[in-house]
Amino acid sequence: MGESHGWPNKGWNMGVFDISLEPKPTAYYIKSYFQEDQPRVHVSVYEGASAIHWNDVNLGSVHLSESWNRQKDEKLVLYAFSNADEVELRLNGNAIARQSNQRQISKQRNRFIFEN
Repeated sequence: MGESHGWPNKGWNMGVFDISLEPKPTAYYIKSYFQEDQPRVHVSVYEGASAIHWNDVNLGSVHLSESWNRQKDEKLVLYAFSNADEVELRLNGNAIARQSNQRQISKQRNRFIFEN
């Protein structure tokens, strides 16, 4: 389980699965790499970022959630993980954004960030 680095975490919180072995949003990013024969898209909400100093290494972490209970008109940053050529974001049936998969750039491959 590893070190928790404080309440409310139980165990190492930077993994891709929680303590009940349910996948966190970043697990779908990894699946998009290793299961390319299966079309995949997963959308989550950006909740912020943090960093910790652990064993003389600075580790950064992006916090993503799958909670869609939001205030009306609240602006969100959305992360989508997909092995598709492009991802189109729709709201109530209307296309509001579209991005192409930047496969040639390793840090952007299969990762789509929709801001405002």
